[in-house]
Amino acid sequence: MKNMKRWMAAALAVMLCLSLAACKGKDFDAKGYVKSVLDAHYHGEYKDYAKYLDISEEEAKADLDKDVDQQIDQEVGAIIDLGDEGKARYKEMLVKVEKLAKYEVKDVKKQDNGNYVVTVEVEPSNIYQTLEQNSTSVTEEKVNQGLTPSDPAVFADILVESIQKSIDGNTYGDATTVQVNVTKDDNGAYGLEESEVQKLADALFPQ
Repeated sequence: MKNMKRWMAAALAVMLCLSLAACKGKDFDAKGYVKSVLDAHYHGEYKDYAKYLDISEEEAKADLDKDVDQQIDQEVGAIIDLGDEGKARYKEMLVKVEKLAKYEVKDVKKQDNGNYVVTVEVEPSNIYQTLEQNSTSVTEEKVNQGLTPSDPAVFADILVESIQKSIDGNTYGDATTVQVNVTKDDNGAYGLEESEVQKLADALFPQ
C-alpha cells in the first residue's frame, strides 16, 4: 500500500519528462504549465496539457494511460500477478484516489536566471494515513471468511475494498503552500525535476 504514493509520483515524473520537449519559448507560461500537468495527472483533464505538447487530447490520454499501465505492472507485478481484470480494477481505484487531489496554482515569479518559481496551494488528503489500517482490517475479514489473501482474485478484492474504505473516509487538512521550481534544460525546454514532483505529491498525499 505504501508503494501507491511512490507509484503516483513516478507516473507524474514520467509525464513531466514527456512534456519537456514542447515547453520552450521566451515567454513561457510556467503557471499554466504546472496547472496543466496537475490537471492531466490528477483530474484527467487533458486539453491544456495537450496544447503544451502540441498533440491531440486523445494522444495525450493514450500516452498517459500507457505510462500508468507500465507503472502498475512494475509495482504490482513484483508482488503478484493480478491478471488483466485485477489490474483494471486497481487502476480504476487509483484514478479515484488521484481525483481527491485538491490544489490551486496561485502565482509565478520569474527568476533572474530565466527559471520560474510557481506557488501551489494544496489541501492534504489523509487517504494514505488510513490505507494501511484499512488494508489490515479488510485482509482479516477475508481470512475470517476462509479466503486466501495470496490468491490473485482475493488480493485484488483487498486492494479495491481497502482503497474504497479510505476514499469513503477521506478528509483534508489545512491548506498549505508549496513552491516548485520550473527550470530550463540545456536545450531550452522548461520542466519540473523529479524532486519538485515529489514535493507536490508529499504535500497532496502525506503519509
